[in-house]
Amino acid sequence: MSELRQAVKQYLDAISAVSRVGTPELSHYTALDNLFDAVGDELIPKVRAVVHYSETASGQPDLGFFSGESTDPDRGVVEVKGADADLHALIDSEQVDEYWQARKLVLVTNLREFALVGPDSGGAKATLEQALGMSFESEDGGRFFRSTLVQTLFYGVFAAWVLWARAGKPGRFGWKDTVYELRAPVLRMLFHQINAPGRLERLGLDEVLDWTRRRWSASTARPSSCASRRARRCSTSTSPSSKRSIPTCASLGVWYTPREIVRYMVALVDRALRDDLGIARGLADERVYVLDPCCGVGAFLVETLRRIAETEQAEGDATWAESVRQAAASRVFGFDIMPAPLVVSHLETGLPVMRFGVAPSRAQVC
Repeated sequence: MSELRQAVKQYLDAISAVSRVGTPELSHYTALDNLFDAVGDELIPKVRAVVHYSETASGQPDLGFFSGESTDPDRGVVEVKGADADLHALIDSEQVDEYWQARKLVLVTNLREFALVGPDSGGAKATLEQALGMSFESEDGGRFFRSTLVQTLFYGVFAAWVLWARAGKPGRFGWKDTVYELRAPVLRMLFHQINAPGRLERLGLDEVLDWTRRRWSASTARPSSCASRRARRCSTSTSPSSKRSIPTCASLGVWYTPREIVRYMVALVDRALRDDLGIARGLADERVYVLDPCCGVGAFLVETLRRIAETEQAEGDATWAESVRQAAASRVFGFDIMPAPLVVSHLETGLPVMRFGVAPSRAQVC
């Protein structure tokens, strides 16, 4: 992550330096190429950016993305314009449309903004934002962003307090220590930014976070499953008044699934693996990978880990706890577009493994 931050800084420094002397569009390619290669190095397989490669399927895009040993830009192409170009007009241009018709994936940038143009669910041309059915513009977009940020910070402090208290650490809990308790990189980075001098005052969140810290620190009880359940309910439901002001629940498909239904569905999958596919150990088999594309607070991920633990224990494996930890770390995955529930999900998937007495772990939630 530090390498990517450095790459972004170098890109911004290079663009700033080039812009000051008024050089043409072509001078920005080196900075973009370096930035894209830094990101591509983190992917599997690695993706490399090539400036003005030999193109036969369409016109001549500014850059192409190539994975592995591919000789064709299988990861899309890039159209670059100067910083004064209107990004939306560029997306709608005939040139980008021509590239999209040929490649179906075009990264469009005016050096300041980036938009990914690809197919929507019906195969029509759309930006990534449109394909997700989301918009962060206008007053509703502002409310959505503020709501998401505050919820993420609140549940981040809650999760950090739970981990701090369970570890039996001395002293009083402080929200500024959250960055040291949470292991999810994106959450640690968020709290690191919030802690940075000059940022907190502008956001006006210090009072909210201080209140949150006092609320948890004043609790005389140790964190319990009841506390986690309250957090799950808060993160997956909204009051009638909040529904009127914050469009997060129905519009984003946020619905609470009762635990009994979760257990039934996971057990059904486990049984299907055993009976229909001949995988005797079901979800506990190392060949089985689990992905919840809309994991929310992680109910299905937690139940999957519980089912794996149940199988390992029934088989009498002395290393069953370590097997569950390995499953959580390498083959149980969850995705969600809302960061606040993900905080709870990281907590919920980590606590069972911690109770097993092995090193803390997390299911791959992002």
